[in-house]
Amino acid sequence: MGKWLKGAALTIAIGAAVIGLHRIRRPEDTAIGALWFAIAILLSIIASTSASPLSLKGPEAPLTSSRPKQILGYGLLALAGLLGGFSLRLFSKEQGLLPWAFYWLSVIAFGTSFYLLEESSPTGDKGGSRASSPVYSGYIFCLILLLAAFLRLYRIDSMPPGIYYDEANNALDALWTIETGKHPIYFEGWGGRGPLIMYSLATAFRLLGRNPLALRLVPVFYGLAGVVAIYLLARTFWGWETALIAAFLLAVMRWHAHFSRVAFDAITVPCFTGLSLHFLGRALTRGRRTDYMWAGFFLGWGLMGYAAFRVVPLLALIILGWIALRRRLTLAQIAQGGLIFLAAALIASAPLLFYAARHPKAFTARSKQVYLLRFYPPSQRLSALLRNVRCTLLMFHQRGDNNARHNLPDAPMLDPVMGVLLVLGMGTSLRRIGDWRHLGVLAWFALALQPGIWSIEAPQALRNIGVVAPIVLMCATFLDDVMQMVGGRRPIVNLGKLKPLTPLPLIALLGAIAILNYNFYFYHQALEVRGFYAFYGVETTIGRLVASLGTDYRFYSIYSGDPTVRFLSPPDIDHQFLNPVETLPLREPVDKDVLYIVDPRYDPPEVLFHHWYPEARVKELMDPAGKVMLKLIEVEAEAINHAQGLRTRYYAGGKLIAERVEKTLDVQPPPDISPPLTVEKEGSIFIPQTGTYRLSLQADAPSLLFISGPAEAVRLHEGEEAEVELVKGWHNLRLHCQVEEEGQQITVQISGPPELQEPVSSQFFNLHKLLRQGLRGYYYKGAEWQWPPVFSRIDPFVSFRWHIQPVPAPFSVEWCGYLVIE
Repeated sequence: MGKWLKGAALTIAIGAAVIGLHRIRRPEDTAIGALWFAIAILLSIIASTSASPLSLKGPEAPLTSSRPKQILGYGLLALAGLLGGFSLRLFSKEQGLLPWAFYWLSVIAFGTSFYLLEESSPTGDKGGSRASSPVYSGYIFCLILLLAAFLRLYRIDSMPPGIYYDEANNALDALWTIETGKHPIYFEGWGGRGPLIMYSLATAFRLLGRNPLALRLVPVFYGLAGVVAIYLLARTFWGWETALIAAFLLAVMRWHAHFSRVAFDAITVPCFTGLSLHFLGRALTRGRRTDYMWAGFFLGWGLMGYAAFRVVPLLALIILGWIALRRRLTLAQIAQGGLIFLAAALIASAPLLFYAARHPKAFTARSKQVYLLRFYPPSQRLSALLRNVRCTLLMFHQRGDNNARHNLPDAPMLDPVMGVLLVLGMGTSLRRIGDWRHLGVLAWFALALQPGIWSIEAPQALRNIGVVAPIVLMCATFLDDVMQMVGGRRPIVNLGKLKPLTPLPLIALLGAIAILNYNFYFYHQALEVRGFYAFYGVETTIGRLVASLGTDYRFYSIYSGDPTVRFLSPPDIDHQFLNPVETLPLREPVDKDVLYIVDPRYDPPEVLFHHWYPEARVKELMDPAGKVMLKLIEVEAEAINHAQGLRTRYYAGGKLIAERVEKTLDVQPPPDISPPLTVEKEGSIFIPQTGTYRLSLQADAPSLLFISGPAEAVRLHEGEEAEVELVKGWHNLRLHCQVEEEGQQITVQISGPPELQEPVSSQFFNLHKLLRQGLRGYYYKGAEWQWPPVFSRIDPFVSFRWHIQPVPAPFSVEWCGYLVIE
C-alpha cells in the first residue's frame, strides 16, 4: 500500500477511535461505540507496518573450557538440588529461618553454577536487530523514573486516605514474623497470601520501624520496579524509543500509580512478569543460558506473590510454543533453553509448590471463594460468564471498577487518550501477530484479564492489575510506529528542515496523558468520600488518635480489635471493646480518664452516654464531606468512680438532712446522723447473667425494695424473700426504709449465678436510673423469641441492622414499652 494511503488510513483510524470512545461512554450506545472501535482497529491494521524481525539464537553461548570451572559448576548444580530438597524437608517440620536459609543457598548455588559453566563473553551478546541506545536515552529514563516516584510518593500520607483492613492484616502478619521468629511458606489467614509481600513488609519494618510510611514504601518500591521492568522489556523487544514511551505511560497511569501506593501484593504482578519476559527475550536473542536462568527465577519469585500471577507460566509457554511452531528455533534449542527456564522457576518457587502440593485446599481457598460459577446454577453459568467478559472489556472505556478502594467508582480505568491509543495499538499488534513479541503482548493482555473474568465483582481493577503492562506496550508500539511513519525510518512524507520538530507532538500527547491522570487521581479520586470509607478512613482516624493520646486514657470503641487500629496503635495502649451492655456505664474503678470513641452509624446515641455521665465532654470529628464520622466522649475517672454506687438520702422529720453516694445496698447510718430516720437508696443494679435470683429483705422496721423486672417490678417488704427471674442488664433499684434506733441494720441479700456474690460490690451499682427514653429490648438466642433472653437493655432507638452483632446469629429481639402520642 502506498505511503499516502497508509497515512489516510491512520488518520481515519484515529478519528474512528475517538468517535468510538465518545459513543461507548454512553451505555445505550455500547454497540455503536464497539463498531467504531472495530473500524479503528481494522484501519490501524491497514496503516501499520510490518515489524522488524529479531534474530533468535538458541542457548549457543560457549561453555567454559576450564576443567576446574566445569567440575565446580556441575558440582554446584548438583548441590543446588540437594540443598533445595533439604530445605523442603525442613519446611515440613518448622517455620523458622533455617529452611529459608537452605532455600536461598540452593538458589545461589544454582545461579552460580551457570555463571561458572558459561563463558563470560559469549558471541551472541548483541544479537537481534535493535539499534544501540544513545546515551541521552538513559538520562530520559531517569527523568521518567523520577516522575514515577513523584506520582507514587506525593501526598502518600493522605492518599490513600486510610489503611485498609487487608493492608493492616498484611502488616500485622509481617510484624508477627518479626516478633515470633516464625517464617511460614504461606499465610493462610484472610483467604491465603504468598510470602513475597509479607517478608518485604517485614524487611521495611525492621529498617524503618512500625509506621504507615514503611507500609506504603513497599508497594511504591514494587511499582517503581515495575516501571523499570517494562522499560527493560520494551527495550529488549523493540528498542529504546518504544521502551521510553512504554515506561512513561506506565509511570503516569493512575491505575498502576494507585496500586503502587496500596500494600496489596497485586502490584508485584507487572514487576515480576516484566522482568521474567525481559530475561526470556534476552535469552532468545542473545543465546545465553544465564538469561534463561534469570527468566525462570523471576517467574518463580512472582508466583510467591499475588494469585493472579499464576497465569504467567502459560504466557511463557505460548511464546516458546509459537517460536517452535514458526520454526524460528529448533525443538532441541527450545527444549534446552526451556529446561533451564523451567528448572530455575522450580528452584525459585519450590517452597510454594511444596506447600500447594501438601495443602491444596488452603492454597486455592481464596480463588474458590471468589470463583464466579459457584454462585450460579449450571443453566445460568454461561450467561454469567459472558456478562463478566462484557463488563471486563468495557472497563477501559465505559465503566470501570465500582470499588472505591480500586478506582473512582464506575470511572473508566483509562484516560481518554490512552483509551484511544489502546484501540489503535491493538490494531498494530494484530497486524504483527506473526511476530512472537506482538503475539506475546496480545496473549498477555488476554491472560491478564482472566482472573477478573472468572471471579465475582467484575470489572475488577485489582485482579486485572497484570493487564496494565500489555496496555502500555501496545500503546507504545503504536506511537513508535506513527513516529517512524512521520519522521523516522519509514516516513510517509519528507519533512525536510522540520524533521527535528517531529517529537514535539508526541511530547505534547504524552504530557496531556500525564496531566489527565494527575488531575483525575489527585483532584477527583483522592477527594471521593466513598474512597475515604472504603480505605477504612474511620478506623485509620481512630488508630492515629489513640496513638497520639497514648496511655493517658482508657479507650472504648467497637474498633478495638480492628487490624487497622491495632497496627496504628502502640502495643501498650488500653483499648477495649465498646459493648453497651458491659461497658456503658463502666462497672469497675478506673485510674485514668476514659474516652469513648463513638461511631454514630453503629454505636448508641450521645444521649445515652450523657445519661450515665452528665459531665461528659463531647467532640465531633468530621469526614471529608463535612459529616460527623466520630464522636469523642470524654469522661473523667473521678466521675466514673463516683457513679459506681447508689444515691442515698437521709430524711428526718420529712426534711432532707444528708445525701451521699454509698457503695453498698445495706443501710448503716453514719455516726453523725441520729435516728429516727427515713433512708432512701436509689439508682440501678446490673444483673450479670439471666437466671433465677433469690432476694431477701431483712429489716425490723417498715421497708420496701423495688427492682424493675422483665414482666413486672419486684417488690419486697421487710422480712420477705422471693425467687425471681431477672434478665442480664441494668435494672432500676429503690430501697425505702425506716431506721428507728441506733445500731439498727437493714440488709438486702441477693444470691444467684456465681457472678453476683454476697456482699454485692459497688461495681454492680450506678447512681443513675435507666434512661426513660427508649424501649426495653430482650435479646434471645435463635429466631423464635424463646425464653429466657440472653440479656436485656434499654435501646434508645430500634435497630434492625447491627455492625457488631449483640448476640451471635441467629438471634431475635423483642422490644417492649410505651408510645407517647402528643
